[in-house]
Amino acid sequence: KETKLKDAIKLFDENDVGCVLVVDNNKKLIGIFTERDVVRKLIGKGEAILNETIEKYMTLNPDALYLTDPVAYALNRMAAGGYRHIPLVNDKNEPVGFVSIKSIVEHLADYYSNDILNLPPSPHTKQVKQEGG
Repeated sequence: KETKLKDAIKLFDENDVGCVLVVDNNKKLIGIFTERDVVRKLIGKGEAILNETIEKYMTLNPDALYLTDPVAYALNRMAAGGYRHIPLVNDKNEPVGFVSIKSIVEHLADYYSNDILNLPPSPHTKQVKQEGG
């Protein structure tokens, strides 16, 4: 919680993640700081704010799941709470990772690849000329 905002944001990029889990001195989960927190709470506040600590801007006591919980639990919590990331903890409430919307989609795409991957070869290309009437 004493980590500066600029250092937490740097961790997003260095580790290709969208959140940082925050622990207390006993390594217990006490918060989560996400890219969404950056967008909602920091944009337009000036550069000086980046030297503040994440404690003021993180979500305190976030919902968490255990590694043994089914993926459906994560989807339910994400949908109900509007979350994109959910911490994963052990039985001592120590974070061991997190699950994200991206990781769930990747898991489902791997598991149900034949059913899900029916997209055109280049789904993000722009239509250059008009087709039809």
